[in-house]
Amino acid sequence: MVIGFFFFLNLFIGVVVTTFNSEHDRLGGNDLLTEKQREWIDLKLLILRAAPIKKMKPISNRISKMCFKLVSNPWFEKFIQISIVTNSICLLLKWYQ
Repeated sequence: MVIGFFFFLNLFIGVVVTTFNSEHDRLGGNDLLTEKQREWIDLKLLILRAAPIKKMKPISNRISKMCFKLVSNPWFEKFIQISIVTNSICLLLKWYQ
């Protein structure tokens, strides 16, 4: 009886939640807003989606250009992670003894 009760309770809650979500999607969730408020929300969403364009200035200094290429390389991040793990292991071994 208890298992049957939980089964029907879960079934009922699932139907209620599904119906609520489908009605919310159908209505759009903006029924109580005026036209100006809807325009304001659309404008805010448009502003949040917009992203500035990153425009890099060319690097004129040779050493800076070399450092930038080194740091931009995908292997550099892996090297740094391996260095951190190695350092942690060395410190661990030092304090373990």
